[in-house]
Amino acid sequence: MRALTAFTAVAILVSGLDDFFIDVCYYATSLYRRLRPGRYPRITEAELRALPEQPIAVMIPAWHEDAVIARMLRNTLKTVEYSNFEIFVGTYPNDEATMLAVASVAEGEPRIHRVVCPSDGPTNKADCLNWIIAGIRQHDKATGKRFSVFLLHDSEDVVHPLSFKLMNAFIPKASMVQLPVIPFERPSREMTAGTYLDEFAESHLKDMVVRERLSGMVPSAGVGTGFSRDAMDRLALKHDNQIFNTATFTEDYDLAFRLNAIGERSMLLQYFVEPTTPGKKRELVATREYFPSNFRDAVRQKARWTLGIVFHGWQQRGWEGNLRLRYMIWRDRKALLTNSVNMLGYLLLLDAIWAAPLVRVPEDSWVWDVILIDGVLLANRCLQRVTTIARVSSARQAALSLPRIIWGNVIDFCAVARASYQFIQGRLTGRKPVWIKTAHAFPTEEQLLRGINA
Repeated sequence: MRALTAFTAVAILVSGLDDFFIDVCYYATSLYRRLRPGRYPRITEAELRALPEQPIAVMIPAWHEDAVIARMLRNTLKTVEYSNFEIFVGTYPNDEATMLAVASVAEGEPRIHRVVCPSDGPTNKADCLNWIIAGIRQHDKATGKRFSVFLLHDSEDVVHPLSFKLMNAFIPKASMVQLPVIPFERPSREMTAGTYLDEFAESHLKDMVVRERLSGMVPSAGVGTGFSRDAMDRLALKHDNQIFNTATFTEDYDLAFRLNAIGERSMLLQYFVEPTTPGKKRELVATREYFPSNFRDAVRQKARWTLGIVFHGWQQRGWEGNLRLRYMIWRDRKALLTNSVNMLGYLLLLDAIWAAPLVRVPEDSWVWDVILIDGVLLANRCLQRVTTIARVSSARQAALSLPRIIWGNVIDFCAVARASYQFIQGRLTGRKPVWIKTAHAFPTEEQLLRGINA
């Protein structure tokens, strides 16, 4: 037990120092930008609206999305401050309900197009996206129009009114632009859904900023991601028109590496809209959506992410790139170790409470010193999470994020265990990844009108 305690303490120390290094880099970057504002000029809302509009093709893969897709399409058409865009929804011949839902919107709106994949579903999300791109090209040939920007969204997304304007402004300066993804607030009793708010806020407001600064690239989140048409055409030539990798569950994450491999730039774009009402906080332009509130669904979804990012990434890409990029890949894959070690740490803590005389760590030992440092790093981790969430949500949610840390670790541990089993099973059976989707929800009209804080 003492040996396990020492191992766990050291593992947590290594991961904690890794996270602390990211914190230091983030605040150093923020300070540098404040001291040198001329090097980072901010485009105004008026300038955004004045720019000529590039034609944008929005890609939405859909499998059994009849419950949400029609409302998502209507809300996007109604609220987005952009006129030169069209939406292409990928459907399957054996999913009649989704096809009918899309057709109900497309009937009176020429900007909505339904692309039908040739095979019955589910194949996987990457396959659906590849067929959507094929449909866009057919549309280009038929109409003589060429879309300059491809924009990736899901059927449950609430798209910010200015998001298309931002894509228009920053593409093709960057070949891939990622807007932050911020889950909706949920009631305090829905701790599972709350963990998504905690993790995405810290990742997309702080960690990804450092990632772009150090490695020169950011991975796609799968929604709110814009791509240059020229860059996508170059990928099509290199990968026989299979732009999205069908051999992984995280085709969005993989695509960023494909773009980086051909020298294309990707960026995270944080843009805050100044409030028009006194006392209101600045609003981050981000994609908003509901994430699972059910423990089982959250484990399934996070296991899919872990399987794609950690296992498929390791299997297909190894440790590509320079040292800085490899460091970021290490941070992605360390979840396999840290999520397990965190759970081991909780078990050891409980055991120490119940059997203190047997496993007590001497206070004059090096292990005790490591545990004290771990405690300081944990306090810093809590502080970072609270301050980050407070930037995009309420003080109440920031406070709730602290007990949710433990619950989030439980979910992540179960996700790692499930992903490990699925990977081993896939290796033994040779099965190709199949789309295992999560049931989605979309806000009601009343929630949309009042600003959506469910």
